[in-house]
Amino acid sequence: MEEFVQGNAISLILNRENDELLNITIGWTADLYVAHRRIPHCTNDLWHMELLRFEQGYKPFWPEEHLCLRRLTPFATRVCQYVQSIPYGSIRGTQDIAEKLGMPRAARHVETAAINNPWPLLVPSHRIIGVSRQNSTGEGLRDNELRAYLLACEGRRL
Repeated sequence: MEEFVQGNAISLILNRENDELLNITIGWTADLYVAHRRIPHCTNDLWHMELLRFEQGYKPFWPEEHLCLRRLTPFATRVCQYVQSIPYGSIRGTQDIAEKLGMPRAARHVETAAINNPWPLLVPSHRIIGVSRQNSTGEGLRDNELRAYLLACEGRRL
């Protein structure tokens, strides 16, 4: 089941199966609304309120969700768990994350896990800087302007 969460500049599409959140697609509101206008709006007002709060520059308190981890490799699960611990408004390099995970030669694998992150914002992969010192990208975050906007909402400039 998909649900649409509309913010000011950005919006989300939450994709659920049973009680698990499979993935989140994030994009510019105008683009997502046109492409997905038949998707029902999310009935959980917390998502909407926290998205607006985030866009206003405040730390959001996203609703508690059961993430569908079974689709991730064990390494990608470890990366996602670490990325969730990166403080609001901070950034980390893939090399730093690989070293923290005890695998200093796995920076590119960290970047791959970030690129394939199915839950942007809940697992804030926009806070990861890749091996090439470029932004790593998460699902729906292939647009560098969008990534820059997310970091700016957190008071961070690259």
